[in-house]
Amino acid sequence: MTEVRRTSRARLPQLALLVICIFPTGRGDRLMKTVVVRAGENATIPCPGLTEVGRAADYIIGRLTWTCPGRRPCPAAAPTGQLASYAARTVSIEGDRGRLDLDRRTWALLIAPARAADSGAYSCSFNDQPSDHRIVKLEVQGVPSPPGRPMVIKHTSRHIDLSWAPSLQTNNSPIKHYVIQTRYGDTGTWPAVEAGHRTAGSQTNATVADLTPFTVYTFRVVAANDMGYSRPSDASYPVSTLRERPGAPPKLTYARNRSSTSIEVGWRPPADHTLHGEFTGYHLTYRRAEPGRRSGPASSVQLHDVSDRSYFIEDLEPYTRYEITLQVKNPQDLGPPATITATTGEGVPSRPVNVSFSSVRDRSVVLRWVPPRRPNGLVRGYNAYWTADKGQVMRRAVPDGDRRTFTITNLDPDTEYSVWLKAVTGAGEGDRSFPVRARTDVSGPGAPVITNITCPTDTSLGLQWRKPEVVYGLVDLYYLLYRSGDSRDFIERMVPVQSDRLQYTINLPNLTANQVYEIRIQGATVSRLDRNKVYNGQQSLPRKVRMERGCEEIQLYSTWKHRPHTTLAGSEVTGIFVGCLLVLFLVIAAVIWRRRQKRYPAETADKMAASVAGSVLSGWGAPAHEAVPSHLFSQHVRQQHADADDGFRREWEMLQMAAPLADDARTSGAVQKNGQTAASDASTGSYYSARVPIASRLYRHRPTPAAYYVDGYQRARAFIVTDRPSAASHDALWRLVWEQGVTTLVLIGTLEPKGGRLWPERGAQRPFGDLQVEHREELPLAACCVRKLVVSKLKSKSSRSKKERGVNFFQYTYWPEFGLPEDTLPLLDFVQRTLQHESASNAPVLFISATSYCAAGLYVGLVSLLTQLKYRAELGVYSYWQHVIGQCPYLLTTVDEYSFLHDCLLERVTAGETLVPRN
Repeated sequence: MTEVRRTSRARLPQLALLVICIFPTGRGDRLMKTVVVRAGENATIPCPGLTEVGRAADYIIGRLTWTCPGRRPCPAAAPTGQLASYAARTVSIEGDRGRLDLDRRTWALLIAPARAADSGAYSCSFNDQPSDHRIVKLEVQGVPSPPGRPMVIKHTSRHIDLSWAPSLQTNNSPIKHYVIQTRYGDTGTWPAVEAGHRTAGSQTNATVADLTPFTVYTFRVVAANDMGYSRPSDASYPVSTLRERPGAPPKLTYARNRSSTSIEVGWRPPADHTLHGEFTGYHLTYRRAEPGRRSGPASSVQLHDVSDRSYFIEDLEPYTRYEITLQVKNPQDLGPPATITATTGEGVPSRPVNVSFSSVRDRSVVLRWVPPRRPNGLVRGYNAYWTADKGQVMRRAVPDGDRRTFTITNLDPDTEYSVWLKAVTGAGEGDRSFPVRARTDVSGPGAPVITNITCPTDTSLGLQWRKPEVVYGLVDLYYLLYRSGDSRDFIERMVPVQSDRLQYTINLPNLTANQVYEIRIQGATVSRLDRNKVYNGQQSLPRKVRMERGCEEIQLYSTWKHRPHTTLAGSEVTGIFVGCLLVLFLVIAAVIWRRRQKRYPAETADKMAASVAGSVLSGWGAPAHEAVPSHLFSQHVRQQHADADDGFRREWEMLQMAAPLADDARTSGAVQKNGQTAASDASTGSYYSARVPIASRLYRHRPTPAAYYVDGYQRARAFIVTDRPSAASHDALWRLVWEQGVTTLVLIGTLEPKGGRLWPERGAQRPFGDLQVEHREELPLAACCVRKLVVSKLKSKSSRSKKERGVNFFQYTYWPEFGLPEDTLPLLDFVQRTLQHESASNAPVLFISATSYCAAGLYVGLVSLLTQLKYRAELGVYSYWQHVIGQCPYLLTTVDEYSFLHDCLLERVTAGETLVPRN
């Protein structure tokens, strides 16, 4: 067994480094050697004077011993200090048999593997020679022992000073430096030693920099020498860096106006590691920041709820740009600011000032003014109001907001009027100006009446006339106009008025005998405001007379020939009798029809509605030269957007010229006369022709909604567009749905339930006049809500069965309170959803504009033009608006609407259909 192990040990690689040192002693020369080896390697300790090459053969070894000569025993030796020996041709291992062996070829001591604790002196003796002359010093180099636990000496928000005890054992290799490992918190994984902070030398203190404020850290230290890294020290006690002001601002995501006096601002908080302290809330400031004006004073709000993600800023000035700043705060300080700007919505303007008259005439006044000092928005125009004393208030719109004068016409002469102005913005009318009063000038009188003509001689004429019935002020003078039969021009003679009388007489001499004269009388009134100005009145009816003595007997000069009164002929009597019978028959028929209408009003209305719904015309179809192909539509829209939407503005202005009375019709619309809708004046005639009537006599004396037919693509009367209904007209609106056969009802925006809802709650029924509406189903979606309603007629004595009709009610809920939507895709998906449920019948789609007029134009335009795109792969936007601009006053109210319609169509052309049916 021993021999086998010795042979195995002899084959171990000899990796030791042999250093021979000779030390002089008093007893002679001592052989002293030093062997240096790395810990973990095999150490070969030679026997001085014997192991050298060729020397072992010079001796006959009878006995050899390896021992530890020092006072400190070797870790591998036996308690007696014996390591290994040879005697009687046998090797004995007295020490650690697992690591020691003796090489019989060179008599070297083998230690495998060597440890740092094996460092020391080893002695070799043979054949009873003294052992103190053959000593070998073994130096095993290893990694140092762990340093002491690091202690925190000083700390700030980003630096920590550490100190630690050095390694107790360097293991024959000096310490070159230390590595400080840093860990977040007091648990978790330590980073690699190579990633730690390395000291410049072997000093036992260091400063760890670039730390994060208000963060808990732990540290440990690793010693390093040429042999490698020691085991880590014990971890330091947890230490937190100090606070510091936050290092990052919050991210402002949006700032939008919610009204004319409020702005909503939204944000996302910064990352937690940038807070640098306890998160205590937000500091929000805002100030007026109008370009070209001094910034207003800053107002601040402290938000203590760290979960806040939005805030409403209220009590702001209308239509004003504000700079909003948001900062994160901790107990130390405020963080860096994030800034965003937003403009409040338009509000109603203040009153126009310095309203006065620049000119006053008999039937008109010219008004001038200075714009409101606080417009609170973009002044889009003015409304002029005027009234006579205790008379009807009249109104006229001034559509141009840049105008400073306006002429009010069609006034009554010599009448005192009170006039005031209101400025108009997108939010509506503002405060009225202080009224100004003025009396219109007098005007020319009406026509006098010639009462008698006499001829005292054959060359003179006596004329008598009566004062005009219509006189403004006084008749200051008359003009006598006469001409002979062969003359084209009148001779004018002024007749001054000395006093105000009913009858006037004048003698006209020096006429030509036997000549026919045409005579006229005209009154005139001198202006009260300008005495140099005279208003001529109307001329009397002409009278003709032949100049001869006794002409008064033939002054009724006429070509009319009178026949003498005779008895009526038999045919004349028969004609009168037949006419009387015919009139009597018509009167009786009218009475019978009226009684039937009162008895069966609903049935008669249904028949009329069926005849209206059954008439489908051709509608609109754009000529090929007026439509843009779909593959060129993107280029067309870019060209229109160029130069600040100049192309859209020009087209829109041409469309407005095609319907110049649209604004008047929109504001005046129609008036209710005895409950029946009638056109207010001639200016609304085109819209009145497209009005949708309610045939039922039940609603003849009730309020009815102002609804208008609008054509679609190749389909006339494809839509019925109506404004927001009042609570009093809800019954009439559902009657309109029933009579027109409507199965699709579209509402954009929300209706405030003032005076009652337009439809019942889900699962409920509610009567509306002679109809009943049942709410059966409701499907809420992301941007809209789809409801299934059933409209039925209440049973009457004349109807034996119940009639009902299903109505799909689509409500778009994503429409903003002010302005146009920011995103086109939800609106396009809503329009496509209504098209998927389009009825196969020819009934029109009823559209209710709840929020703004522009929603009506966008919806009917998108439906019609998307249908054209589907079947023709082209778009005729301008051609369509030319066709329908005069059909409804709620269409195309602004150029922004016209531009937004193009953007919606461009989204559909470029992206295609995005709403996929469920099946």
